[in-house]
Amino acid sequence: MGGGAIATRLLYVRHHVRVFRFVMRPVANESTAEKVVNEVFLEAWRHAQDFKGRSQVGTWLLSIARFKTISECRRRSDA
Repeated sequence: MGGGAIATRLLYVRHHVRVFRFVMRPVANESTAEKVVNEVFLEAWRHAQDFKGRSQVGTWLLSIARFKTISECRRRSDA
C-alpha cells in the first residue's frame, strides 16, 4: 500500500462513523446513507489538493457531506 492509500484509509477509519451519523439524520435509510458516505470520501480523495487547512479535516468532510446529503434528498423527492 502506498502512502496515499494509507492516508486515505486512515482518513476513512477516523471519520466515517461521524460522517455516517451526520448523513443518517436527514436520510434515515442506512443503504442510502452508506452511498452518500462513499461519495463524500470519494469527493474528498478527488479534491484533497484543494484542502487548505483553514478548518479541521472533520469539518471539511461534514461540509462535503452536507452538500451530498442535500443533493440526495432532492433527488429522492424528485423521484
